[in-house]
Amino acid sequence: MIRPASLALLAGLLLPVFAAAQLAPSMQPPSQTFEGFVGDPVSIQFSVANPPSGGLAGAFSLSGQLPPGLSFNPATGLLSGTLSGTGFFSFTVSRSYTFLSFGGSFTVTGNYQFAVDNRLVLLTPTPLQPATSGVAVTRSIIANLPSVWDTGASNLPGSISFLFPELASTTLQMTGVFPPVQTPTTYNFIVYASAGSIIEQTVTRTYAITVNPPPLISSNLPTGQVGQPYTGSIGVQGGTAPFSFNIPSGSLPPGLSLSASTGAITGTPTAQGSFSFVARVTDANGALSESQLGIAVQMPPLTLNQTALPEGMVGSSYSAAVTASGGTIPYSFSVSGGSLPPGLTLQSNGALTGVPTQPGQFTFQATVTDAAQGTASGQFTLTVQPAPLSIMTGQLPASSPGSVYSAQLVATGGVTPYVWSVSAGTLPPGLALAAGTGLLSGTPSANGSFTFTVLVTDSAQVTATRTFTVRISDPLLITTAALPEGTEGLAYQASVAAAGGFPPYAFSVAQGSLPPGLSLSADGVLSGTPGASGEFSFTVQVLDSEGQTSSRSYTLAVFLRPSVTTTSLPNGRVADAYTATLEASGRGPFRWSVTSGSLPPGLTLNADTGVLSGTPTLHGAFTFEATVTDSNQPPLAASRTFTVNIELPPLPPLTITQIQETVQPASQPSFGLQLGQAFPAELNGTAQLEFTPEAGLPPDPTVRFANGSTSVNFTIPAGQAAAVPASGSLFALQTGTTAGTITIRVTLRLGSTVLDPDPFVVKTVRIQPSGPQITRLAIVRNPTGFEIQVTGYTNTRQISGATFRFTPAPGATLGAAEVNVPVASAFQAWFASEQSRQYGGQFQLVVPFTLQGSAGALASVQVTLTNSAGSGSATANF
Repeated sequence: MIRPASLALLAGLLLPVFAAAQLAPSMQPPSQTFEGFVGDPVSIQFSVANPPSGGLAGAFSLSGQLPPGLSFNPATGLLSGTLSGTGFFSFTVSRSYTFLSFGGSFTVTGNYQFAVDNRLVLLTPTPLQPATSGVAVTRSIIANLPSVWDTGASNLPGSISFLFPELASTTLQMTGVFPPVQTPTTYNFIVYASAGSIIEQTVTRTYAITVNPPPLISSNLPTGQVGQPYTGSIGVQGGTAPFSFNIPSGSLPPGLSLSASTGAITGTPTAQGSFSFVARVTDANGALSESQLGIAVQMPPLTLNQTALPEGMVGSSYSAAVTASGGTIPYSFSVSGGSLPPGLTLQSNGALTGVPTQPGQFTFQATVTDAAQGTASGQFTLTVQPAPLSIMTGQLPASSPGSVYSAQLVATGGVTPYVWSVSAGTLPPGLALAAGTGLLSGTPSANGSFTFTVLVTDSAQVTATRTFTVRISDPLLITTAALPEGTEGLAYQASVAAAGGFPPYAFSVAQGSLPPGLSLSADGVLSGTPGASGEFSFTVQVLDSEGQTSSRSYTLAVFLRPSVTTTSLPNGRVADAYTATLEASGRGPFRWSVTSGSLPPGLTLNADTGVLSGTPTLHGAFTFEATVTDSNQPPLAASRTFTVNIELPPLPPLTITQIQETVQPASQPSFGLQLGQAFPAELNGTAQLEFTPEAGLPPDPTVRFANGSTSVNFTIPAGQAAAVPASGSLFALQTGTTAGTITIRVTLRLGSTVLDPDPFVVKTVRIQPSGPQITRLAIVRNPTGFEIQVTGYTNTRQISGATFRFTPAPGATLGAAEVNVPVASAFQAWFASEQSRQYGGQFQLVVPFTLQGSAGALASVQVTLTNSAGSGSATANF
């Protein structure tokens, strides 16, 4: 294999051969800088001119940065896309050739740059919005990029100027006032805008602006007529559209309105007169013009409306109207010829009213006069028809045998006088019809239903008939003598009956009042539920089908239904005497009983008096139903549910007993919990222990209750005062070996309810700092001497000194009888360790001694340990 260094040397040797054989290969297009604008499409084809002979062409490659939006195809060498971002971008296009004959390669490279900028565009089109001469004008020419502006050739007047911004800006502003013109005049000017942070660009455009003369109102508004649609318009000459119209003073005729955008005046006038107003027009540039205008509105001519009048009828009310239009209101109407039908009159307002008294056809002339004294007349014809002959009586009353009867038949219409007769059927026996008066009278003598036809004939021999039925029956009577008693709150039903007359009957209460809650139906049924007790007097009336009536008075007694009137009972207290009385309303005497639930234990209910009494023995809420029975037959009952709360007596104080204010470390003092007096309900609770060490000392985990926990549960049995600890527990403390304060907090509960205050009682016990206590002192011999093992505690968790005093055996002599051992740092290290925290102030000290001589010379040793609170000693014999 040829190493890379040999390959590089071989390729270099071949280059002169290419140069001698043909033109040098080059990338096309040659290295150059391209320019383009955002949004422009790009298509650049890269190729190699004079490629090397015998070389195998590879793909194109591109390095560097392309403008955003472009992509390069390595297979074809095409750079294409749409420019989407500005900047100056550099990149290299390469193509390599490989020579298989000797394993060499050759690369053709071109270096390029691409400048991309935003294209400068003048956004304002031409021509500019027209101006109005004499009115200040401001027009802006806007570019999409901040530009440097300039203007060229123009025919603008000297009163128009351009505001050139000191720095590049997107806006060029033209301001000023165009001089007066008589006709629309167009001005032209050239604008130059230069911009581009990457590619310098200049855009040129010729702008035109047309100047119009000021607007001028020219209008000749037509005359209007009241009630007729109106159309007019305010005309404008000159000015620049669009225009706006308004009326700053004066007013249009009522009913007309002005269009603010078109100047059209439309509507329907509702009043006559001459109406003047000032019209104002304002063009698009704010130029305005005003003109005094007027519209005359006239009334239409006065006309009497020739409408046909409706026919009338003798004896019937008549109402019609004569009307007019045009002229000037108000109008006044009168009859100016002929005659109205007798009984009718024409009012001044045109109303024709009255009751005609004669038939016929009547012609008359009416005249209307308006407020301007104009007149109009017309002729009218009114026909009055005679009233038809008829019998007006609808039906005849019924009667009973032996009762005087009288009924008057009445006819109307036709021509009086009338003649009456019976043309068919039979009158009731004992009655007769008077021919001249139409009176049917007499004394009926038999029961029955009698149907007959009556004929009436007027003086013109016109006839009319009507068929009647007269019923004769026994007198109408209410037959029910008395009504049964009722009870308040209980359903009641009784019936009232009638006889005689002509069924069906209709019953009603004519006087007095029914008991509340009762009602009387038309068929005589008295029903409902009485809502009050007492005696109620009322009169019942019966009406038969012929209109005959009869009445009867009643007194209905309603007795009171029993009810328990006591709504609640007072609370009681265990062991205290209790009494309360249940009361009821209704018909006594009463009997009381408990029908559901249960009374508080210790209480009883007296069945005769309703007294609830006794001494409660158990607390709680006791619900029961009390039922009272009255003296009705059968008896009625009423019930009410009551709840009596039996409360406990006040809770006596609780005391933590036996234990002193100060206790010794490493002790197990006992304590007790004692109520001030026995309580009638069982209590339970929890005593919580909390230990607070002296300042600077860590907690002592050995401070616990005797059960090994920081809490102990207890109960106080009902009727007792002393607390009993839970099974397996004692009321005792383990005081530990660290100085500090033990706080006992006791929570007291009734069932699951925590009693106030919580905690119910608090006790603090002090463990005073004290000198070290040695609990065990042992001497352990070894081959070189012995070691002294000291076990104890210091509740300040520090030892400042240790003294060992040796006592010689009888007859022996010691060289040094007392030794002070420096132990402070060792104890400091022990109590600073995490391991020591589980032991409180406990320690074990081991001090080895080397013995020179016989151990028999020693009788005993006394060890004294000292801390900041004092010292402690112990002695051991050898």
